[in-house]
Amino acid sequence: MEPDLKLIIGEALSCGFPSHFVVPDADRLPNYQHFTFSISSISEYLDVVKCLTSQKSDRLSSDTMVFRGMSDYRWDLIPSIARSDFRDDSTEHEMVNEFMTLRPESFQDLHSNFELLAKMQHYGLPTRLLDFTTNPLIALYFACEKNSAINARVTCCNAFLSYSNNKIVEAISSSYVPYSIENFTIEDFLQGTRVSAYEYISKLYLAKDYRLLFAKPKYWNQRIKNQSAIFLIYPNELFDHLGKICYYQKHYGLNEAMVGMEDTEENRQRILEVSTRESLDSVYPIYTPPDFYKPKHNDNVAMRNFTVTYQSMQRLFSSYEKPIAKRVDADGFAIYTEDSAVSFERRFSIVDEIQKIDPESLEHQFCSIIIESKHKSCILNELESIGIDKAFVYPELEYTAEKIKKKYLS
Repeated sequence: MEPDLKLIIGEALSCGFPSHFVVPDADRLPNYQHFTFSISSISEYLDVVKCLTSQKSDRLSSDTMVFRGMSDYRWDLIPSIARSDFRDDSTEHEMVNEFMTLRPESFQDLHSNFELLAKMQHYGLPTRLLDFTTNPLIALYFACEKNSAINARVTCCNAFLSYSNNKIVEAISSSYVPYSIENFTIEDFLQGTRVSAYEYISKLYLAKDYRLLFAKPKYWNQRIKNQSAIFLIYPNELFDHLGKICYYQKHYGLNEAMVGMEDTEENRQRILEVSTRESLDSVYPIYTPPDFYKPKHNDNVAMRNFTVTYQSMQRLFSSYEKPIAKRVDADGFAIYTEDSAVSFERRFSIVDEIQKIDPESLEHQFCSIIIESKHKSCILNELESIGIDKAFVYPELEYTAEKIKKKYLS
């Protein structure tokens, strides 16, 4: 059975867990449509956490509950590098390399790109990693630490933890290495890694669960150890370049649709095969592009968004009767099935946008705990009484000095 946090919570509520903690559906934010609780004290918070962890059965024994505290309950679950309006396709490459150039001694003992990004994230550089923790009290501290006039949120996720040597974690963490990866095919992006295109697609788009990549870094200093740090790694979005050509050739003709693609008999046959085999109208949603991007044709052809999602990839593969099976060609590239080999080879290109958590994972693997702003101060005092304070979360000397000064001079 799939590891489903939504199901676990439903079972707990049916077994008598106090329902007054549950926030009604109508009061949840549009971007957090999953089970949501509201608490006013540490004891209530721990009751909810206990509900989440104690209901885990043997089928979930390999899972770990991870938590992220946010002092503003409206914030999205997106990594820091995706929050800036000034980022372009080379920003990640330039920031990481400049950091290593200015402080090479700080990174010379690291053995993976994931560890490199984790350390840079630790010191405040925007990366494609998002901080979580295995300690629910640490998450509660971060939720209450700032923004005293705004409600806070702790997001909880039923996760499977990888480590820094996981080859897909490492492949995605190496996205900064090229100046830009935009318009790379998956095969181009993975060249030189130990990951095949099949493994990449299977993990991120075809798995029924655990599509999200959580990884545990090495605890190389006291702060990251005290914070029980875990990171969620975000890949870039994929774009179905071939699917777009196949869709529009039905409306505008093959010659016009193939602009930008090598005009060979093999490509023409491939386009015709996909156009016949796949119902792209039901795979990709209609959207309204900006005026400057609209085609010049004055017709009623629906514009579609060919950005790949978990749902669209599932629909694409369902067009092929034979089961998905891994084969590898002479160059090490994955071929998916005899029927779909031509259709999926070098089909998907990587774009600049960071991929968001898919709605199904957000609904079924996550839940939230809301802390009203009026309770933040009291909860911080409760946390301090059990040793979870600024000096513990940030164990550097200046924060210990700040704690002593507050104790004796405030």
